[in-house]
Amino acid sequence: MRLSVLVAAFIFAVPSASARLDRPRSCPPTAAGTVAYLHGSELHALDLAACRDRLLASDAATPVRFSPDGRFVAFGSGAVVSIQGGAVTPARFTGRQWRWAGRGHFLAPRPPAARWDATRSPDGRWLFYWAGSHGSNSIAADGLPLYVRRVGRAASGSRVVPKMLAAPDFLSWCGQQLVVAAGGDRYTTDAKQLLLIAPRWRAGKLTHDARSWVSPACSPDGRTVAASAGRSWVEPRFGLERRSIWLIRLDGSGRKRLTSPPPGRTDESPRWSADGRFVLFVRAGPTARGATAPGSLWLVRVGDGRLFGPLARAGRVANYYGHYGWADAVDWR
Repeated sequence: MRLSVLVAAFIFAVPSASARLDRPRSCPPTAAGTVAYLHGSELHALDLAACRDRLLASDAATPVRFSPDGRFVAFGSGAVVSIQGGAVTPARFTGRQWRWAGRGHFLAPRPPAARWDATRSPDGRWLFYWAGSHGSNSIAADGLPLYVRRVGRAASGSRVVPKMLAAPDFLSWCGQQLVVAAGGDRYTTDAKQLLLIAPRWRAGKLTHDARSWVSPACSPDGRTVAASAGRSWVEPRFGLERRSIWLIRLDGSGRKRLTSPPPGRTDESPRWSADGRFVLFVRAGPTARGATAPGSLWLVRVGDGRLFGPLARAGRVANYYGHYGWADAVDWR
């Protein structure tokens, strides 16, 4: 199917939820961009510059993804809405099998073979993928090797990480270098360390300590990683992670702790502002029976560690062995 006809223009739109506006508790005066997030089944857009929260849709689900230009948000099975509100284009896919096309405001189907694809290099020449599950979700849950091969070549790839959890938010590009949260065992609290994979695809240790590191996110200048880290142990029940947001320089010149969550809470899923001055994160918890947890959105200023928030109350997401679903419930442009 040709990309140009995968999704029709928005002429088949249906009415969206009313564009209710709310004012968050506190926003940094110099923060910018829009955060799309789910609160239960409601999709919201938080305009940080104006400090305004807009309801976009009332029947939404994960994943939540901005278009490349940041003007639209796709969610669920591929429904689309403008960040200004208005009509919602109905979903045209089954489940989560879609992705944004490289240009324009069109969605494309995600190839079935992409199930275990991890990421591509920024130049598009190298594909990183997980292998070894033999079709078993249980085997995959305990970690898979990460391989790399040239795009377009059928030859087997080279293994670059012996074992890691097959989670897209456990990888992040810093320019031409890939940062990976590596380590087997489905418990994210158990001995996960950050590796730095440079061109020629050799992995070196970025961390090696008594903490367990997850969810790396590279700064816009590619020099620093924000990550969530806490005590390395096998937690007896979900919800005891109590991780903090840390900064680590790629050149090894030092690290800095940005947040300290209160008891019963954990700071998760960091992501950077476009100017590199702020890190957005989710303060989650407590985890309830059924392994779901609520969260709230916060900003921390990188220069002095000042916290701003809660900016918004997010809904509940799954907590699976300490891996939260915030990467699919929140996006920022």
